[in-house]
Amino acid sequence: MSAIITKYVADYKLNKDMSNEELSQHALVLLELLTDKLKRLKDVKAISRALVETSTDAIVALSRLSRLRRELRTLNASKEIISATLILEITRASNKIQQERTEQRKNEGLHYLDHFSLESVKERLDAYDVSNTGQNQGKHGISPK
Repeated sequence: MSAIITKYVADYKLNKDMSNEELSQHALVLLELLTDKLKRLKDVKAISRALVETSTDAIVALSRLSRLRRELRTLNASKEIISATLILEITRASNKIQQERTEQRKNEGLHYLDHFSLESVKERLDAYDVSNTGQNQGKHGISPK
């Protein structure tokens, strides 16, 4: 760690005689270099776990983790930090739930009111007098035969 800081100080010719304004321009980079990467990873993992633990189910948890990753990308976080938010168990559980729900919807099919059934619509259409070619045909005021 000290070798990295020493190299940065030498590269940018930082010294004790520089003003606070000049030194403050390097504060963020120095903070990044001084902050332990392992600690940053642990912090991101802790945030990820907190998001998962406060979620109602795996789908919500996966959505929250995805938003966290998107925000980290926006902040130009390293790929290592972003990948720390990946929790395979949550991804698998979410995918399983979504697949089960998709299958359930397929099996249930679509349910229409009887008013819209093919037979009911055909009966109503057959009841109309189509021999009248007047301008009112097809409008609400046409009465069946």
